[in-house]
Amino acid sequence: MKKSRIFCNILLCVLLLVVLAACGGDAGTAQPEGPAEESAQPESPAEETAQQESPAEEIAQESAADEGSSDITLAWWGNPTRNEQTTEVIGLFQNEFPDVGVEELTVGWGDYWTMLATLAASQDLPDIVQMDISTLEEYVSNGQLLNLEPLIQSGQIDLSDVPAPVLELGRVDGSIYAISIGQNSPAMIYNATLMEELGIEVPYNITIDQFVEISRQVYADAGIRTNFALSDPSNPIEFLVRGDGLNMWSDPTSEMFVPFFELIAQAMDEGWGYDPASFIGRAGVVEQDPLVAGGALDTQSWVTFGWSNGITGLQDAAPEGMVLAMANYPSHNPAMSNYVRASMYFAIASNSENVDAAAALINFWTNNIEAHNIMLGERGVPASAVVVDSVIQNVSEVGQIMFDFVSMVQEDATVPYALRPPAAGEINDQLRLLVDEVAAGIRTPEEAAENFAAFANNLL
Repeated sequence: MKKSRIFCNILLCVLLLVVLAACGGDAGTAQPEGPAEESAQPESPAEETAQQESPAEEIAQESAADEGSSDITLAWWGNPTRNEQTTEVIGLFQNEFPDVGVEELTVGWGDYWTMLATLAASQDLPDIVQMDISTLEEYVSNGQLLNLEPLIQSGQIDLSDVPAPVLELGRVDGSIYAISIGQNSPAMIYNATLMEELGIEVPYNITIDQFVEISRQVYADAGIRTNFALSDPSNPIEFLVRGDGLNMWSDPTSEMFVPFFELIAQAMDEGWGYDPASFIGRAGVVEQDPLVAGGALDTQSWVTFGWSNGITGLQDAAPEGMVLAMANYPSHNPAMSNYVRASMYFAIASNSENVDAAAALINFWTNNIEAHNIMLGERGVPASAVVVDSVIQNVSEVGQIMFDFVSMVQEDATVPYALRPPAAGEINDQLRLLVDEVAAGIRTPEEAAENFAAFANNLL
């Protein structure tokens, strides 16, 4: 049966991950850009991926279960907060649809994409897959996702309360292939408690010059460094380029990338830049993010670059007494750089054998107010305007910060966000390498910019 095939293939994924770990590889460095909602991450990004159980433990549990007990499988990358909320929402769904079994499949951000790629290769994707903006076009172009237009037109997936701009976030090649399950925007999440102690004010629309001056002062006064572009460098570099009215994913030139690499070099030369060697193993794991992990001063950062919805998981992981706040990424023109995007999507795999049940779950997730009163924006601002109006009354103080931030960005944003091309993941891998080389003094900013532009143009 399909379920049996899926978990056999997951076992292959686990074995592969074990081999990679034994070889010393960092699974998080060769994956699509950060989630978003990832604290640094990815919504991306990218952002938030500690897992409650290992894939091997999940497989052992599933092998012992009745093979026919599940009608659909839902897969997502998560963190402890998200995983707990998702399980609770699935319970609500099953109260309303008792005949539909839902198998839960969650792993961390890096492991998620390794697992999904293996399952896609054998045409055994889970029925519902959580997609990132950096992977959506690739999976559509490979024929792995179902065109949702018929389900929307029939009303099985009711999007009548979803604003048109939000609906369009899931459109590829003229058709809707994915439903946004939250909106977010790039967010510089920082230690507001530390800033208050140091008497530093972080402006909402922060410029590059203001960011550099604050980073210098924090390092001079507290000995704490700045993690600017280690979590997912594609997000801050894209933000900078957008500030010049340009799109790095179309006709990239070396000139547009020099300021980004110059900032990396400046941070390291002046001492306030976070050492990439200290970041190894921290990518994509909320509890290990240098903003909240604590430890020696050299391993702390006063800031992390991720997505607005990532503040929920980060605040949950923060030490007692640490209060977090948000501002934009630094830019020469923050209003030009700003944008709102889908933090993540739900899509139905084209190989799904129970499309109706999958559509019912996505419809429930989109429109059920009780479900969103459980999640309270952890995956981003909900798609449905009706849900937003209800949920915003119940969100925590941190959730209110996130909702207000996205609302402000929507008012400021001037240039729509376009989907990243299928080659974006590979391009970002090269960018990570170049960031490390510039930080280590192996390449000059100009050399890195030239290499990056040539590499990107070759793939695009």
